[in-house]
Amino acid sequence: MAKTKGVFLSDIHMPDNINLEPIFKYLKDFKPDLIILGGDIIDAKGLHGFDSRPASSIDVRSYRRDVDLLKKFLYKIHSVSPKAKIIYLEGNHEERYRRIMSKFPKTFDFDLKRDALPKELKVKWIPYATYNSFYRVADTVFLHGTVWPDSHAKRYALDHTPYKAIYGHLHHFQSYTTRKSLATMTPRYALTAGCLSHTMPEWKKGAPNQWINGFVSFTSDGKSVNPQIHLIEKGSFHVGAKEYK
Repeated sequence: MAKTKGVFLSDIHMPDNINLEPIFKYLKDFKPDLIILGGDIIDAKGLHGFDSRPASSIDVRSYRRDVDLLKKFLYKIHSVSPKAKIIYLEGNHEERYRRIMSKFPKTFDFDLKRDALPKELKVKWIPYATYNSFYRVADTVFLHGTVWPDSHAKRYALDHTPYKAIYGHLHHFQSYTTRKSLATMTPRYALTAGCLSHTMPEWKKGAPNQWINGFVSFTSDGKSVNPQIHLIEKGSFHVGAKEYK
């Protein structure tokens, strides 16, 4: 059976992302069949706490900025991986625009799926915060995720059994393997490999910092997914003997 090669990229938070050129170089070499964007690709900067603000405080220029950033990023992804299928898992930051629309339907016309996804790329968009907010490959579900305590990998592993889980949202590396009482039962695990945004954003200034940059590549034979974690330190990472920087 032919293997599928894939990449999970999450939490870029444009325009506050790190230098993505090493990622693009890796994608060009790896030639993935599947690219899963794990949400929060754009930050929707300036919209935090909009639920308690009037419509007049929301600047539509932020939406135009994010549409432009997202379009350019998707075209770049396609240019380095032209044969890859692209899955977009909406994150809580992208969802902000949908929530604004729900609150002020007569004032704003925000629709990232309509305005930012180039039709010719045929990107599959999966909405955030529903029972179906994941993408499944063989025995593994990929999702953006939500806020959990420090031991979030354990929670994800238990919640998504019998599947393995690969997720974003939390911005730092963590993994957990479940225990099985019978030797014939396969343990399941959950993991996250950090984010692709700055490790010390301005809004966390003065707070304890546990953010780390990274992403996940994987192969699948149609029955199981075998992930590989790539942690980025000082702007570079290694795959075998090759350094990407």
